Amino acid sequence: MHDNDAVTAALGEVWTQVTGEPAPADPAARSGSLWNLGLTSAGFIQLLAAVEDEFGFEWDLDDDISSFDVLAVHVAAKARRLPAVPGGR
Repeated sequence: MHDNDAVTAALGEVWTQVTGEPAPADPAARSGSLWNLGLTSAGFIQLLAAVEDEFGFEWDLDDDISSFDVLAVHVAAKARRLPAVPGGR
């Protein structure tokens, strides 16, 4: 099973790879809009694709990913359905 802290840490690494910026650490920033963190539409698609690659699942088109915290909750929930494999693969 995947640990929430491990998922959040791995998600932070993916965030940094895609955006070139560290993942938000401030609780207000983490719960705020991804767009307020400087994510563009193209960056959003790149982020979702990178998360799929890292964690080995495909997004449901109905998933509402509005903040880093919401993204982490979705990833943790989907990752729980996958075998726990180091590196997400």
